[in-house]
Amino acid sequence: MTLYGPISLLTQVLTDTATKMKESVPLTQDAMMIKKKYDDEDVQEELLFVMSDHSTSELEKGRQVSEIMGPFQSTVMPKFIIFLSKKKRMLSLRKVCSEYVKRLYVAQSIAPVKVISAQKLTEDQKNAIKAKMTTKIGVQDVKLLEEVDGGLLAGFVVEWDYLDPEKVHCATQSLDYSMKSHLEKMALAKGIVVG
Repeated sequence: MTLYGPISLLTQVLTDTATKMKESVPLTQDAMMIKKKYDDEDVQEELLFVMSDHSTSELEKGRQVSEIMGPFQSTVMPKFIIFLSKKKRMLSLRKVCSEYVKRLYVAQSIAPVKVISAQKLTEDQKNAIKAKMTTKIGVQDVKLLEEVDGGLLAGFVVEWDYLDPEKVHCATQSLDYSMKSHLEKMALAKGIVVG
């Protein structure tokens, strides 16, 4: 990945430090945990309180954020949070953790793929979809996520290339092999408005 800018640079510092300290796996767990904690409203409220306290030094804010986000699996993450506080970059923590997880998926050649089907898929169907999507996307492995939606009537929809590979939300690519889609296309071809 050849991205530039402060978030990319900070992510690279975090990655290099984890590699040097041989803590890549624990750091990955910490980054994923922090990403989840940022989605918690109570944690967001605590962080807002800490970050908006102008009587507290940046270093102390870093220590408090580290306590809120902990306990950590690695020794790298709490030190990195203190580093961010010293550089007055605490607000970058969320973006750095998101970028770290995205890079991990790319480095390990794993792509999340969501299949929304009219009925539960069999193991053979799942394996066939995984094999085809592995080839289509050009990755070594596919993390298959399933969802059942009876409104499709029959068939399935496949989504991939997500903006955030952890949340699997906002797919930029999809294929629709559902009966609902087929019927809508046929109706439009006949000039019938579908609503």
